[in-house]
Amino acid sequence: LEVFPAVVEFGSVAVGFGPIERRVTIRNAGSDDLELDPIGFRDTSGAYTLVNADRLPSTLAADESFELRVRFDPPREEVNPDDAYFASIFVLPLNDPTTAEAIVQLEGFRAEAPVCEIRTIPPTINFGTVPRGTRREGTATLRNVGAGPCEIVAAALETSLFDFIFSNYFSFE
Repeated sequence: LEVFPAVVEFGSVAVGFGPIERRVTIRNAGSDDLELDPIGFRDTSGAYTLVNADRLPSTLAADESFELRVRFDPPREEVNPDDAYFASIFVLPLNDPTTAEAIVQLEGFRAEAPVCEIRTIPPTINFGTVPRGTRREGTATLRNVGAGPCEIVAAALETSLFDFIFSNYFSFE
């Protein structure tokens, strides 16, 4: 079984600017059918909803996948005054002999106003061993996981060992 992502980050969402929706892919990476039990989910904050969990099939054939939609809508402060951070999990019980269940974490923040919140995907790029006199390239995507607009006006590296190359391949989502 492959579940991606294992941690679903919603970033900071201002009240009234939600809900924000993310997708979790559940894929049978094995060669046999995979039986799925109903998802175990209890969110006491009321911030999260598994939108289409009722459509989760009871069996995934080999290489078959299902895309689960997860929604985050932080409650107003007067409903939940002590929390600005909302975390929950859902559990997917399986008949997989190597993995009894898959656990997915959900994380999000309530913000006073819409904010820009940038994540780099992947968070690190491993270039491995690079022989002297050669070069390797890696690609990263900057994603706004917040609810407010972002404007990038400058970028810099904290080392002299690498160069930033901005080109048509620069991606901001």
